[in-house]
Amino acid sequence: MTGSHTNHSTNGRKNDGKTKLFKPTMDYDLSGKKVLMAGYGDHKAVAEQVVDAHNVDELCLYDEKTRGKGIQTNLNKAIKHADVVLIMLNSISHNTANHAISIAREQKKLVAATNVNSPLAIEQAISRALNHQPIYVPSHHVVE
Repeated sequence: MTGSHTNHSTNGRKNDGKTKLFKPTMDYDLSGKKVLMAGYGDHKAVAEQVVDAHNVDELCLYDEKTRGKGIQTNLNKAIKHADVVLIMLNSISHNTANHAISIAREQKKLVAATNVNSPLAIEQAISRALNHQPIYVPSHHVVE
């Protein structure tokens, strides 16, 4: 599967010349896992900080409208190769979100959705997926 792949040896990422660090608030490890972010929009950098802090092997992206390096355009194939499916509800169509949930369930993948792109909301969604909790819980985090 093609995807945005980086080896994660630090918890920081360069962003506009400044290192941003995300300090995890939850205790889980994504070592050996591929996380698929469906409907990434402008949320890629935020999600990368969160999954990097939890030692992810790979963050893959799916976007139904954007094409380019590292972006999956076949939802079924993208989910097939992921361990955890994160659905960004504010940047994906309702139909595609429901379809992604159905495919993930059929393929017995860990899946969760968030309506906010804050690091905390993304971290909580991944935690829900890992712990087989509800796919979606409304989030009211303030996004800076």
